[in-house]
Amino acid sequence: MKRLFLSFGVVLALLAACSQQPASEEETAEKNQEPRKVYAKWDNRVYKDKDLKEIVAVLSKCESVTKLGEEEVTVSSGSNEETFTVYHIKLADGVEAYAKENLFALKTIVFTADSTDCFVRPTMDSRLYYKIPLGTLGFITEEGDDGWVKIWIGKVDDGVKEKWVTDQWVQAGYSDEIELIRDAKLYEKALETLDKNPEEGIAALKEINENSATFFARLASENIPDNTSVE
Repeated sequence: MKRLFLSFGVVLALLAACSQQPASEEETAEKNQEPRKVYAKWDNRVYKDKDLKEIVAVLSKCESVTKLGEEEVTVSSGSNEETFTVYHIKLADGVEAYAKENLFALKTIVFTADSTDCFVRPTMDSRLYYKIPLGTLGFITEEGDDGWVKIWIGKVDDGVKEKWVTDQWVQAGYSDEIELIRDAKLYEKALETLDKNPEEGIAALKEINENSATFFARLASENIPDNTSVE
């Protein structure tokens, strides 16, 4: 009888070990994820620790960092709790930091067609959400089938009202060439400046017109007011 109980105990121990094995392997796989580049969708602060309290650096829109890992974090504030995913990242200068997952995208892109249709779902028979103008800066947040990608642009103006492009889909009409991305950043900033300080905005557009080797030279020229000469 004693031997029977011992044998039964050994069997239970083996079963318990087997049932725990998949979880252990899953944890190891998560820790050993391959580092990959991700890109900031807007200017934002990153932090020294995962509690996101001490600022260690500020990322620029489109800036690339290396994602080292991710973790679910719960933060309490009074009687409220918030749970979110935090990325552990490494900046180009070697500094390691933490930031919320929603700051990052898989890739930075520039729309290169005169007008690119984006849809609410990855099929052309779903609802057309917005026509993206040439030169718009955007981000890929998810890759689907048949060349479809989910994109994030932010707030846009469709000529009738403002709306947000945050999780719509496109199938073509964009590029990830670094020269276009650099020009797109300058162009976007110049247009923002034009609204706040016309003189500085015009100067920035003229500089793009004179120095860009891409279609942004033409776009910049087209946005300089008619009563302002382009030398």
